[in-house]
Amino acid sequence: MVRHRETGRHREAFEAWYAADRDYRQSSEKLSIPAGTLRTWGAWFGWRERADRRDGESQAIADRAASRRRAATLQRHQEAAALLITRGVEWLEAHAITTAAEAIRAIASGIKLEREAEELATARLQGEVSGASYSTTLQRQLEQLALRTGPKEAVVVLEILAEDEAGLRKRAAGLEARRQAAGAGRN
Repeated sequence: MVRHRETGRHREAFEAWYAADRDYRQSSEKLSIPAGTLRTWGAWFGWRERADRRDGESQAIADRAASRRRAATLQRHQEAAALLITRGVEWLEAHAITTAAEAIRAIASGIKLEREAEELATARLQGEVSGASYSTTLQRQLEQLALRTGPKEAVVVLEILAEDEAGLRKRAAGLEARRQAAGAGRN
């Protein structure tokens, strides 16, 4: 078997063929090279295998990026749940307790949301919930939580829904700093 040397023209033809969704006729028209010649070059230089490798690499990169986005989304949702609990506790500290039920409901709602976020994360890792439905489900749970709580707690939940990512991260960092300071004060 004759070993063929791939030139720049062959590589250019491969790129045109690959960009044309592996269509010899379409790339033939673009390059003004007969489709039969392109098929021969494709066989000589392993265009299908090369294209498959490129597709596999692209898919792996996309999968890693999607995984990072899901992890970031989970982190934001966990921070939102922690913020809801903290706001309930802060409200308790700042106001005279009108009713114990309202105060307890804010804390319990935050804990419930935190648990549900953790359950969704576990289900997501096990492949039971897609990334899009995970976000939609948590959004829906936050909205339902706002409807089930008293007016003061609903405002807190709706504020969390409206907060941007930077605001949540800043609040979470502030909460962590306060927790650490409180822990250092106990020692």
